[in-house]
Amino acid sequence: LLYGVRPRPLSPDLPVQPVMSLSARIALVKQVPTGTTVSYGARWVASRPSRVATIPLGYADGVPRTRVMSETGAFVARGERIPVAGAVCMDLTMADVTDHPSVEQGDEAVLFGDAPSAWELAECAGTNAWAVLTSVGSRVPRVYVEGGRVVAVEARYTP
Repeated sequence: LLYGVRPRPLSPDLPVQPVMSLSARIALVKQVPTGTTVSYGARWVASRPSRVATIPLGYADGVPRTRVMSETGAFVARGERIPVAGAVCMDLTMADVTDHPSVEQGDEAVLFGDAPSAWELAECAGTNAWAVLTSVGSRVPRVYVEGGRVVAVEARYTP
């Protein structure tokens, strides 16, 4: 409950709100032609001219590297669900933003928080919300927000 995430499936409906989210700014949005492959093993192939976003979060940061995440996982950008395109890499994840023309470089891409929730991401990872919440890598800066403003930033990782 300290994370603001309700235990499930047998817990009572408790009035809690998530206090943690994981997101990054989209680093690049690129137009690719039909037939272009994305990520390791060419697991995603553009079935039409497509727009692919590169998000600087990967499995070293807490993004699950599972088949389910590659096939049905998503981030949320501008309130839109943007599906993962290809295998999750160590440092990056690509997403198909073809059907979301308003999504651009610099937009925030949310992996979990209010929506999608840690429980939704846990389903892609084949685990539970607690594993998702505690798997965020040490190189991800911790940004502390109070009353809608940033009060501290803690960077634990030094290359």
